[in-house]
Amino acid sequence: LYSFSENVAKDIVNNMMDGIMKIDEINDMAISAIGELGNMVSGSIGTNLEKYGYNIIVTPPSVFTGKIVKVNSKGVIIEFPVYVSGDNEMDLYFIYREIYKNS
Repeated sequence: LYSFSENVAKDIVNNMMDGIMKIDEINDMAISAIGELGNMVSGSIGTNLEKYGYNIIVTPPSVFTGKIVKVNSKGVIIEFPVYVSGDNEMDLYFIYREIYKNS
């Protein structure tokens, strides 16, 4: 789960668009870009953990908007605060049920 404010989301999307278009509101294009960001970061993390023998299953991205999001999941939740730029913060939450190490 990636959690950030609307302003951080717009900054991230505008950086991803690299000047091609400016995002002033969270629209379908912004939601798609945020989903793709989640896909890229999660895929990279999964690939790197697999190098250490962990079996990782990355689920397809889902983007939720709003101030309160509740997720029901069994497992352990790990939070990683990430500073995007200046005081802008994004929180990454990883939920896992079990971690298996390849024999």
